[in-house]
Parts: sequence; C-alpha cells; structure tokens
Amino acid sequence: MKMVIYHHFHIPVQEYYRRGKQNLFPLFFECPHPGCLYHKKLRSHGYYQRNILTFYDSFVIYIKRYYCPCCGRTISLLPSFLAKRFQYTSALIFFVLLRKVVNNLPSKQIVERLKKHSGRFEFSTQHIRFYRRRLLDNLPLITGFFSSKEIVFTKSDPAVLIRQITRYCLPRFTKDYFSFNACHFLE
Repeated sequence: MKMVIYHHFHIPVQEYYRRGKQNLFPLFFECPHPGCLYHKKLRSHGYYQRNILTFYDSFVIYIKRYYCPCCGRTISLLPSFLAKRFQYTSALIFFVLLRKVVNNLPSKQIVERLKKHSGRFEFSTQHIRFYRRRLLDNLPLITGFFSSKEIVFTKSDPAVLIRQITRYCLPRFTKDYFSFNACHFLE
C-alpha cells in the first residue's frame, strides 16, 4: 500500500519542474506507516512522473518515492502545491473556489475569465461544481482543523473558511491539514 506525504519545498512550481530529480528531497528516518517499527533511513525508490496544470503552463514533474525495507510499503512525497489525484495545482483550484465562494461569481464567468487570462481552455463549470462540492463536504473537517489551532468560527460558512485558509497561507495549510487529517482538504 502506498502512502502520500505532503512536503512544502518553499519554491514555485516552475522551479520544482526546472530542478527535476535534483530537488532537495528530505530524508526519512522512520517508516510513517502505522504498525511499522522501522527507525532507520528509508531507501530511495525512484520517481514517477505526474502531469500538473497551473494558471499558464502544463508540466510533467517527478514525484520522489521511498521504500521501507521492513514492511515493504512505499511512500510518495507530494509537493504541497498539488492535491492527490488532481492535475490542477492547489493554487488554481483555490483561486477558482475563492471567486466562486467568496466573490460569489457565476461559474460560467469564472471559466470565461480563466480561459481569457490564463489559456486554460479545458477548465469547465463542471470542475467548479466538483471542487465546490468537495469543499462543502469537507467543511466539518476543515472547521475541526482550525478549532485545533484555537481558531473558532461562529458558523461553518465556506466563505469564512476560504478567507481563513488565505490568511493561514495555502501551502502551509495544505501541509498542516494533511498532518492533522492524513488527507488533502479537497479529498
């Protein structure tokens, strides 16, 4: 079984792409899988390629993998600017959610603006509905995360939560939320 761990590389997507396999990948000195008691350096287990779509570009990047010789399971190190199984970057998805939920723009208008200004012609209103639904489904978990940080909301309003994620900083939120809940906030 493969596990995904998010890591904030503190570099833009374009720089991560440019560095390729030469990115500064962290070392792991214990297996993060539950029940595994291995406390030595995990082995490098190569890379796999992943397509990503940003506002203006499309890239194929390398995702680092690690292997635990004790339990035989692997770990993938996903950059915090991505969500598991999503090709669009978290920033692009968040931008769309911000326009939809906070600015209350119609989905069609968001898509038209995105196509006009970024060239993302494949983006559709169905994408917006899907991401908005995921956000709404995860509101209780996101509220729980902020409560654990002693940030309490009077009501579970999606616009308030989006604003709070903006203040918290999206890459940091993605990484901290994963540590808190073992998944991306849109999974």
